Amino acid sequence: MDCWQDRPRHHDSASTRPSGSIAGRWLVLWSCNSRYPGESDDESLSASECKMDKIHWKVCASRHTTVFSARSSSEGCKREMRVLIAVHGYPPTHSSGAELRAERTAKHLHARGNDVIVVCVEKITPNPNEWMVDEQAQQGILVHRIIFGYSQGDAQLRERYDNPYVNAALEQVISVWKPDLIHMFSGYLMGIGVVASARAHSIPTVVSLTDYWWLCHRINLVTSTGRRCGGPTPFGCAQCYSMMSRRYKYPSNALGPVRDAVWSLVEHSHLLDHHLHVDEHARREELLLETLNQVDVIVSPSRFLAQVHELHGVDAARICVLRQGVDLDSFPLRKQANSIRFAYFGQIKHHKGVHTIIDAWLTLKSDRARTLSIYGDATGEEAYLERLQRKTEHADNVFWRGKIPHVGIWSRLAETDVAIVSSRWVENSPNVILEAQAMGVPVIGTDLGGVAELVQDEWNGLLFEPDDATSLASQFGRILDHPELIGAFRRQSFPTSHVLEEITQLETLYQLAVKRHGNANTDRYQVPLHGSQREIEWLQDMANFETEKHS
Repeated sequence: MDCWQDRPRHHDSASTRPSGSIAGRWLVLWSCNSRYPGESDDESLSASECKMDKIHWKVCASRHTTVFSARSSSEGCKREMRVLIAVHGYPPTHSSGAELRAERTAKHLHARGNDVIVVCVEKITPNPNEWMVDEQAQQGILVHRIIFGYSQGDAQLRERYDNPYVNAALEQVISVWKPDLIHMFSGYLMGIGVVASARAHSIPTVVSLTDYWWLCHRINLVTSTGRRCGGPTPFGCAQCYSMMSRRYKYPSNALGPVRDAVWSLVEHSHLLDHHLHVDEHARREELLLETLNQVDVIVSPSRFLAQVHELHGVDAARICVLRQGVDLDSFPLRKQANSIRFAYFGQIKHHKGVHTIIDAWLTLKSDRARTLSIYGDATGEEAYLERLQRKTEHADNVFWRGKIPHVGIWSRLAETDVAIVSSRWVENSPNVILEAQAMGVPVIGTDLGGVAELVQDEWNGLLFEPDDATSLASQFGRILDHPELIGAFRRQSFPTSHVLEEITQLETLYQLAVKRHGNANTDRYQVPLHGSQREIEWLQDMANFETEKHS
């Protein structure tokens, strides 16, 4: 049985969490002898130097000790802004697109003289009573890693978007560190408590959209049966969520071809609304939309992602489009080869469509020399990887390269002629496309969402129908039959920006968020709502090319 008086409470906007809700777990100590991460022993404060604004706080949770540092704001340590970055995971433990984007932002903000702290989720444990916060210093940045477990039963649905453990840990950091602004990436795992805590402390907020978490509990708008979803509905989300449980998953799968008809009957009869918690899913949809519309600035990396959120009720006046920059300071020399080298970079998971690449590749009949390299990690879907490797065990031109550190992508792109993005889910603005384009590597991608925004068919790459191995094989064949296309596409590469340009615009947005906070009459943000000027000019060049081609 779940005993709520022993657990931190949900962050309810109608009430303030009493300190007693965490007093039993957390012991707050003031210490003047702790070192700030990055300081040597000689730089630590002596007791005689200690003042309230230089206190280093230690917070102990059960058997684990965490250090919260409230840094002095004296002249010697003056910072431009104190920014708390909240994200569902952080390198090196987690290193997918959003996590890397958060790390890159933190690193460059810190390098520019801002005080930066990170709060993230390190691990979800199977024990619902386990809760601890680990703190580490990474490159001069304090990273607070939360470890917790979900409740068993119905309470878990609420905890997935409003988690009491995450809320309590975040509240403690905010109370001690007192940030000037909170920047959340995605929202997944961190939940709506980030915005609620910020509002309770009157702190401006920025949210970077990196996926569809605010609309979809599965994050990617792909249902539990593998279909792409058009957006949330209370019953549709309840049905999808229920399929995570064997109680509904196995009977539903057993229905085979009549499954959809049965679910339609269940929906219109309302027979299972209570058991499927349809009302709770409606509440999730309502609360998340309400919360996102309380954020001061919403940053979208693509026009497509912005439009999807606007379509589902997000205030368009709060959204700006800011394409992520590329962290590339030197271009590795391209390595020549006697074959055409195709490569996939990313997670090896079903929703990434790697199986479509393999199925298409194995049908190719061209005599031209070619290789296919697969770079990525299959954590959580190891069986999927094994099935694909068995399919290619007799193909001597397919190479499973495994996971590479992100900094290694540039040297791999230098030996790649064409990159493949095969996602089944509607990507928003994949980093790998921008990185490939920065290196002059054309992309073959699915004709979906943000992929089709970055890859214009027959201009800087080729598009294929999602889930269609025949369509992809046809595009492979075009490159193999006409390798001169690679050079033509390379000359029309998407205009990427350096990450420092992105950070400069982001700092401007921070100032605008501070200005807008609490002021509903602030003018619409003076930022490029449709991408950079270079991107707009690139699209115009493409339009002119199309006009000339058909004239």
